[in-house]
Amino acid sequence: MPKRRVELYREMCLLQLRDRPAARKLETLLTQCEAQTILQMLALSMMKHRLERLDRSQLLPALTKCLEYQSETVEAKEFLEQVVQISELLVEREPDEFEFAHLSFQEYLAATQIVQTNRKACSMIASTMTGGSPRFCSMLPKSTPVT
Repeated sequence: MPKRRVELYREMCLLQLRDRPAARKLETLLTQCEAQTILQMLALSMMKHRLERLDRSQLLPALTKCLEYQSETVEAKEFLEQVVQISELLVEREPDEFEFAHLSFQEYLAATQIVQTNRKACSMIASTMTGGSPRFCSMLPKSTPVT
C-alpha cells in the first residue's frame, strides 16, 4: 500500500487506465493513447471553471480539444465511452451528465497536469481553486512521470 496519498492516486490511475484493461485482455484505446494526460487536461479545465459535472454537450467538445492538443486521432465519443465503461474514472451520474468518480480524482489529475506543465503555475492557479488541488500540488514531486 502506498504511503503517500499522491502515490495512491498515481497507482489507482495506472490500475484503471493500463493494468485493469490488460488483465481483462480488453482491446482498448486507453492503453494506446495518452489517456491520463487527456484526463488531466480535462480535470484542470474543469477546476479552472469550478465545475464538478459536465453534460455530454459540454464534455465532448472539451475532450475533442484535449485529444487534438495531444495529436490523438481518437474520436471524443469513443474515448468517453471507454473511459466510462473500462476505467470508470469518469462516471455518468445522470443521463448525459458526467463527472470524475470522486472529486479527489479530479483534483489529483488537475494537480498532476499543473505540475507537468508548469510548476510555478501551481500556486497561482491553486489559489483560485477550492478543495484539495492545492494540497495535491504540494504533495506531487517536482518531476512526476507521465503515465
